[in-house]
Amino acid sequence: MSAEAPISPPLRKKPLPAPEESAPPSKTLKVMTWNVAALRTIPSKLGTSEFQNKVPMNDALSAFFKKYEVDIACIQEHKFSGWDKLDKEYACVEGLSRPFSATDEAGYDSFWSFSGSGYAGVVTYARTGLTESFTDNPFGKEDGDKEIRALTQGRCMLTRHSGFSILNIYAPNAGRGPEHLEKKMAFYNELSSAMARWTEEGQKVVVTGDINTAHSDLDIYNPKKYGQETGYLEIERNWISAFLNDRKCKDVWREFNPGVRKYTFWDQKRCKSHFMYVNLMAVLREKNCGWRIDVYYANEPMMKDVISSDILNDVPFRRYSIANIRLWAPTIVPSP
Repeated sequence: MSAEAPISPPLRKKPLPAPEESAPPSKTLKVMTWNVAALRTIPSKLGTSEFQNKVPMNDALSAFFKKYEVDIACIQEHKFSGWDKLDKEYACVEGLSRPFSATDEAGYDSFWSFSGSGYAGVVTYARTGLTESFTDNPFGKEDGDKEIRALTQGRCMLTRHSGFSILNIYAPNAGRGPEHLEKKMAFYNELSSAMARWTEEGQKVVVTGDINTAHSDLDIYNPKKYGQETGYLEIERNWISAFLNDRKCKDVWREFNPGVRKYTFWDQKRCKSHFMYVNLMAVLREKNCGWRIDVYYANEPMMKDVISSDILNDVPFRRYSIANIRLWAPTIVPSP
């Protein structure tokens, strides 16, 4: 896999170092996924006083990653249309060396996929030294496959690390008509085929991001109400069931939290209320009226290395919450 075309190289001070030269001082890695619904708005709206007006703008993301002990962050809907629109402070996230942190820390390399229209877009941040290669065209067999490129543009970033890979995705939303549901299912089918190939090759892979579908009754607060709406259609839910079964994958959070209702998304646009926008979202969160559409799907070899998973609902007034997993990664950091 090439780290060059079809995308520009990530912005960083120096080329990607060999992982063994700058491995993190830990035997585990923490991976975070978060649909931010516009990355540019995040530093000023993190919702906690420790960040607001206390950390320079170009250190806000670094401070945020430090708070959650993030090694790899998979972000969806950054909404930058291209490299020419990308602000440097979002591409070059340094380690903290200011009073906010007691010690200097390695920064993050960033790997971007753009839609070209300011819609969608995914980026994966990884601590410097963790990434061996990357591509925003993980499904395509060749660069000339225009239909597959159209499906993945601004929606996928595959990063390979020492011993495993992470596919960061933002699946299409089918809410604008039948043709969009067709595109969504086509995206799903390409994802399934890719996972089959990777597993057959013996790769450890975890798919994470916004799958844009609640899988079961436990993953949506009112399944009867939304049974005929996109995001909870039978065809969408059946695909997830088939994917997990046929590709021998596990829904990581559900494996660690059977029977638990905890959500990552609050859809105030579908709720009619006299509350103002922010207040409605707060009410939906307080009453636990949400959807779990942000996921980790790990194939069998990868699942053996996952040791925990959680959903963090402590970032208020955002449409989406953070989901994370912790991986046992002895191939990245040898035992002492």
